Amino acid sequence: MFTQKSILVVGVGNPYRCDDRIGLMIAEQLRKILPKQVEVISHNSEGVSLIDLWKNFDCVYLVDAVSSGGALGKVYRFDAIAKPLPENFFKNYSTHSFDIPATIALAKNLNSLPQKLIIYGVESKDFRMDSQISDEVSKAGLKVFRYIKKEIEKAVKQIE
Repeated sequence: MFTQKSILVVGVGNPYRCDDRIGLMIAEQLRKILPKQVEVISHNSEGVSLIDLWKNFDCVYLVDAVSSGGALGKVYRFDAIAKPLPENFFKNYSTHSFDIPATIALAKNLNSLPQKLIIYGVESKDFRMDSQISDEVSKAGLKVFRYIKKEIEKAVKQIE
């Protein structure tokens, strides 16, 4: 069971790289509707800085674009505490020297992981410098928005 202010949602991405915006867009929409005891952050910095962001939270949802060669717009859900993330999902386009799998591995070695760490990935393809997001990725983002909303509503009911 989690306590108040123990749930964090992090939307990861670059607002200027087409489909890479999806995590930021989902975070922006969730921020508008989630209860006040849930913190929502948009993150477009170095991956290793995520460790400081989630250090005071029990439950973290992280949303990012992925590039694994799967169908454009496919949604993936990973329980990063239960098993390691597939590294090939996050490395093909990352401009960060510390990507999400490396950050999670470091946090595990530092005993700095939250109790629950759920990663949602949206299969993306276009990482050019532009603000246009593909229709498939945008539609998948709406699904992820609904999934996270439902999971968090259930968790918040357990808190109350």
